[in-house]
Amino acid sequence: MELLERYLTQIERHLPLKDRSETTKELRSLILDQLDEAISTGLDKEIALYNIIVEMGDPRDVANNYFDSKPLISRKLEPTLKLVLKIMSITLPLGLTFGHMLDYVLNNDNTTVMDNLLNIVYTVPSTLYSLLFGYGIVFVIFFLIERYIHPNADQEFNDALIKEKEFNPNLLPKIPTKHFKVSLFESIFSILVTTLIVYLFNIQEGLIAITVGGTIEHLFNTDFDRLLPFINISWFISIGLNIYYLFKRRKTITSKTIELFHHIYSGVIFILLANSSLFNTIIIDGFDLDVLPALFKIVFNPLGIIIIVGSVIQYIKMFINIDALEDSNSDKKS
Repeated sequence: MELLERYLTQIERHLPLKDRSETTKELRSLILDQLDEAISTGLDKEIALYNIIVEMGDPRDVANNYFDSKPLISRKLEPTLKLVLKIMSITLPLGLTFGHMLDYVLNNDNTTVMDNLLNIVYTVPSTLYSLLFGYGIVFVIFFLIERYIHPNADQEFNDALIKEKEFNPNLLPKIPTKHFKVSLFESIFSILVTTLIVYLFNIQEGLIAITVGGTIEHLFNTDFDRLLPFINISWFISIGLNIYYLFKRRKTITSKTIELFHHIYSGVIFILLANSSLFNTIIIDGFDLDVLPALFKIVFNPLGIIIIVGSVIQYIKMFINIDALEDSNSDKKS
């Protein structure tokens, strides 16, 4: 009963974390009991389940029945709030990114495409901070509207301004299979860590250096500098994919395909790094670190192979799972 699972999943999203398991179990039992009664009267199982869910109502309303306190934003204002947040999520990052890029180009001569890409990556943390700050401001504004304006507003004006859609169980989001699930924490963590790495290797490369005889010697030599643009491409793709996942909240066949090529590309980079002379010989010889290049090769060679082989196997598994493939295709069509 896929429809039941989709319905309970949406209710669970709005429940307190500590009560989710127990409340979902209770609702499942209640719906199944009603379903058994309806089937005993001769009603079709799918039709009976659909009618029961329609009668129970919107998942958010059902979840609100389990809260002791009134929600901060009512159901009448919630659609407008979501619309404003969606618009902000698109326009604010694009506007800030374009502004930073324009400012960088106007204030720096002879900039390259790579310089502009790096500049965009460096602005990601500040853009995310601005976006979170904007979310907070919008939420406070809607809270004030809910508290002081909305209850006293003319009812006909409210109904015309904020028209609630009739609940349709068939429009409930499908449950992503394990191949298409996204962890928001992992995406945010990956963006922040990758941005930090790009910053260190491209802007603050002096931090990865050692003072030898009063002279600062970089740990990596010019061979690494020649590979760095290709490494940057891999980091940019990773940041772009994770930003996409933050907005979509699920993976698609297209994004999984991009992931596959990205992993293969990254695996090749690891193998190239393992088999290149990247370290500054002054540091290696001066501090007797001959084990470092050898260790680098021992770790990065198998790591690159594992990444390539593992990503190909995962991609093939996705297509073997026909149900997951069909779910993803139906989501894209809708």
